[in-house]
Amino acid sequence: SAARAHPDHLAARSLGAIPQQPPRRDVGLMLSAIAAFGRFWYRFIVGDDWSIALAVLVGLALTYALRRRASTAWWLMPAVVVVVLGVSLYRARLSKGSSSRQ
Repeated sequence: SAARAHPDHLAARSLGAIPQQPPRRDVGLMLSAIAAFGRFWYRFIVGDDWSIALAVLVGLALTYALRRRASTAWWLMPAVVVVVLGVSLYRARLSKGSSSRQ
């Protein structure tokens, strides 16, 4: 009969009672994907100038600290952005001016 063709353990396995081994994954591929993900975020956040990323991070930390002590801190990040942008443009102008003299 059909019941004798299928032993109990095969029937239980098909119902999910006996856990099957998970599919084998390539660890190298997984590590490569994690490294690529980390490189993407590093390049996206830091980009070409680490000092801008650091200034934004410090500005966020100061905004958090100011908000915990005072009621308003919304004005700090726009001020940080204006200052950092001005410094960045000034540095870019200086480096372009020095390269055009050569």
